[in-house]
This record gives sequence, C-alpha cells and structure tokens, in this order.
Amino acid sequence: MPGNEVTSVLGKNIRRQLSDEKMDFRTLQEIRLRIGKPLIVVNNGRERVFPGLVSKEDFLETLEYVSNYSLYAFENELKQGFLTIAGGHRV
Repeated sequence: MPGNEVTSVLGKNIRRQLSDEKMDFRTLQEIRLRIGKPLIVVNNGRERVFPGLVSKEDFLETLEYVSNYSLYAFENELKQGFLTIAGGHRV
C-alpha cells in the first residue's frame, strides 16, 4: 500500500492525525510539517488544514524516522533541500 511508505516515516502524532482520514495515498502530493503551524496535506489538488499545531517534538521525531536515526548520512541530500525515502518520495 502506498500510504505505508509515507506514514511509516511520520511521527506518531502526525501519523495518528492522518490515520483517521480516508485518504487515497496514490493521489497524495504533499505533507507540510512546520513547527508551530498546522499540519497541511495536499491531496488530489486539494489542501486540507488539520486542527492543532505541529510541535518541535513531532517534527524532530519525523526527521529521525526519515533519516533512520542517522541525519549525518543524509548530509549531501539535505544540502539539496530534501531527503528521498522508499518509493522515491521526497521529504
């Protein structure tokens, strides 16, 4: 399932918010995580703003999952402004 590749690298609070949605991950375009701002998901051309704010802890937990707890190993990719996860998804 395409959603597993994406949700598996999200922090547990973010994952919980998305799990309640019946989202078609095949049409998912963007998940925006910004500390102190609401979670925003762009799916099938539509932007959805979730209630609540993304915490620093949510963001850092997601970053640890994305980098597989080794941010240093992704230093060159980070310089490009993104990391690539399984399935070719950019983070």
